[in-house]
Amino acid sequence: MFSFKKLIFLLTVCVLGICMQTKAQIPNVSAYVDSSQVELGSWIKLTIEATVNAGQKTVFPNFKGDTIINGLEIVSRIKPDTIRNADNSVMFKHTFIITSFDDSAYTIPSLPVKVATDTFYTKPLNVRFTLINADSTFTQAIDTTQKLHIFDIQPVKDAKWTVKEFWSRFGNYILIGLIVAVLAALITYFVIKRIKNQPIIPVSKPKEPADVVAVRELQKLKDMQLWQNNKTKDYYSKLTDIIKTYISERYNYSVMESTSRETLKVLDKFLPKPSEAFEKIRFIFETADPVKFAKLQPLPDENSQCMTFAFDFVEATKEQPKIETQNTENENVENAEIDKN
Repeated sequence: MFSFKKLIFLLTVCVLGICMQTKAQIPNVSAYVDSSQVELGSWIKLTIEATVNAGQKTVFPNFKGDTIINGLEIVSRIKPDTIRNADNSVMFKHTFIITSFDDSAYTIPSLPVKVATDTFYTKPLNVRFTLINADSTFTQAIDTTQKLHIFDIQPVKDAKWTVKEFWSRFGNYILIGLIVAVLAALITYFVIKRIKNQPIIPVSKPKEPADVVAVRELQKLKDMQLWQNNKTKDYYSKLTDIIKTYISERYNYSVMESTSRETLKVLDKFLPKPSEAFEKIRFIFETADPVKFAKLQPLPDENSQCMTFAFDFVEATKEQPKIETQNTENENVENAEIDKN
């Protein structure tokens, strides 16, 4: 008969067998892809899993660079995942996004996973990348009853040039051309200056004193004899312009756009009081304004006197040359030494 002791013995054996079988399944490593046939250039996931006892050190394969094998490229690496099971085991999961741009079949070899002091290997995986997806949902039957339309070969179209492409091809030639043009211009300039016997670097002429210019312009106006030829208005317009230009240059204060009254106010600031020169300019302006604006005709003596007053004004107010005191003192010392001798 079947005794109670035998029942206890059989149950114990079963429990021990189950526990030993569970122990034997750990560690467990595997690898898989989410698709074995992929369209060229598409991405798939390669996942490596390892289930180990808690506390066991696990080292996954370290792929050098961004390739699994030659032709299979790693696009990105997903952050590793860790799952703790109820039986005190831990599952580590490493996932890689891979792709290929070659129409070819690949075999991912067994991948080593080191657990504690032992090394375990995954099963090899086969993956094929094709130009057209072999899935029937993406394929379409060819209708052989339809007549094919054959078109002529289209001519090659020129692509538009970009600035970068243009400069990379012709930039050096443009720079050389500019350098040659500049050198040619410089040589031509030097030759022309040499032929004309002119200095290569122009030397600016010193500015003429305001009184010299004014006297020259007054003499030209006098020689034109405008009022003698019934051009009195032109005569006084040019005469007042010459005087205003002289005042602006002599005292560095522009009165070209000023009225006669405004010009006299400015001039009054620079001339001593009383001033004969100021009164002569006042006479010129008071004679000229009725002629220019009211078409009055002064007497011939007044016309001539205005010209004389203009010359006198320039002579009386012209800038006097600076006397070099040091040279004068040296001359005085030399003269004194001569007298002693």
